[in-house]
Amino acid sequence: MESEDRKELETLLDIVITLDLFLITTFQLESYF
Repeated sequence: MESEDRKELETLLDIVITLDLFLITTFQLESYF
């Protein structure tokens, strides 16, 4: 059970990191224009 929780946490982290990168990229692109 512990490993399943860890898996969910890692998936959540992946999603957050991906969103973060996406937002940062979008923000940088907007600041260029």
